[in-house]
Amino acid sequence: MLSILVGEQPDILKQILSFYLPRNSKILDITYGHGKLYQASGYVNFDEYTVVSNDRDPESPAQYHLPFFKLEEIAREWGLFDAVIYDPPYKYDQPSYVFEIPRERDSDWKPIKTKWTVELQIEAAKTLNAVLPQILRDNGYLICKIMDTRHRGHLIPNHVILIQEFTNFELIDVIVYVRTMMGLFRNNRHSQTAHGYYLIFKRNSYAKACPNPTEFNEFY
Repeated sequence: MLSILVGEQPDILKQILSFYLPRNSKILDITYGHGKLYQASGYVNFDEYTVVSNDRDPESPAQYHLPFFKLEEIAREWGLFDAVIYDPPYKYDQPSYVFEIPRERDSDWKPIKTKWTVELQIEAAKTLNAVLPQILRDNGYLICKIMDTRHRGHLIPNHVILIQEFTNFELIDVIVYVRTMMGLFRNNRHSQTAHGYYLIFKRNSYAKACPNPTEFNEFY
């Protein structure tokens, strides 16, 4: 497989899964959202894999709505996974849906709008670095989809942040993807970042899982 892939997300993800994972592999998507990565363009399907979905947003059609530090509960039901897919936000100081503490008159968690920050990106990766070894098989794959971004005039190399934080994993491949339906805009100061990355990690056999991971904040 080439290290630069051009296409829409379902096509690209299918190529990656087909290259690294045999059929009937068991995959956990921990940031499923509304399943856009799997919404095939007519000829792409993921039927040969068992995809278990999780997303903290209660409005997501995912099967589970657990924070990262509780992902082991899914593994207790399904067993260890062959791969985990992680697709975190990459833009900062922009609203995204998360949870708030239950209100006095309402016992349910409610989606609110908050802002994703670089600090949250780092803390989320640290939490997953401790938790994911508990739910992946030895040499299981962690597949991270991420883009770099600019924030207040500065380049934020998100792919470098993730590589630095996932110390319980070995980075084995970096794949660049380029979407075919990108919007066009002009930036007279900097080059236009119109590509993203799939970071392919393998779980280290010596990885030490955190026995009692804690929730690092109220969001994840």
